[in-house]
Amino acid sequence: MKVLNLPLTQEIPAVRRITFPQLRKRTVWVYTGTHDNETVTGWFSEGLKPEEKEAVRDYFATIRLPDAGMHIPLICAAMRSVSRLCIIPMQDLLGVRETRQG
Repeated sequence: MKVLNLPLTQEIPAVRRITFPQLRKRTVWVYTGTHDNETVTGWFSEGLKPEEKEAVRDYFATIRLPDAGMHIPLICAAMRSVSRLCIIPMQDLLGVRETRQG
């Protein structure tokens, strides 16, 4: 299981902290999130520094997209994965900010 927005370390710039799905194996399941971590919208809106947000926006070519809409390109990235299964929780589809249950 690979979570799309799970940071690897705090020292790596935001673009490298994203576990890019196109680099994964077909046998790995890709999630945009779980009940234990922040939603995609919450992660982007509140979990990143301004320079990290800019790096993510540059990567996805979404410079003018508001924070509240950034869940769409991240979901699309997960869906373009080579993985056989992509799981997108409803709160990520809806763009909800925070729903951690753990």
